Amino acid sequence: MRATPIAVLLGALMLTACAQIPTELPGLPEPLVPDVAAERKTRELEVAQSFETKRNEAQWLAARSVYRSGDARQAERLLKALLSRAPDHAPARRLVAELYLDRDEPQRALPHLEILAELTPEDASVHHVLGFVYDALGNVPAAERHLQLAAELSPQSGFAQSRDVLRQARAQ
Repeated sequence: MRATPIAVLLGALMLTACAQIPTELPGLPEPLVPDVAAERKTRELEVAQSFETKRNEAQWLAARSVYRSGDARQAERLLKALLSRAPDHAPARRLVAELYLDRDEPQRALPHLEILAELTPEDASVHHVLGFVYDALGNVPAAERHLQLAAELSPQSGFAQSRDVLRQARAQ
């Protein structure tokens, strides 16, 4: 079947007319077509973050359990691995500082306590311990600053009394 010149002309006119039809009509809302790829990517990120949070919590709990059972070396390994992945994990910072203080290694506990004080600035107990660590290391001005802050953050805790006892011990 052969197209007649009139059929070709009508086809060309129709194509030209179709090309001029706007794809979006002004005043009409855009169709609600979800961006499936973006939603999927968002969901994948949420799942990954949830996994990491649960993994970090499980590793911290394992380190705490191992430490309480007496294996400080294994607890330290678990905590170091956790902190390399999640340096802002406050419970892990607290536990590793406790581990070093129990070993009488205040110099090794100090950086963890300093980071912990930055992560939890309103935690009076962190400032209290940090004050005593600074004092043990001979940094009296830093010790006084943190012991004073601990006393101010928690006036009923007895931190002020322990600060005063430390001052008296230094004076003797």
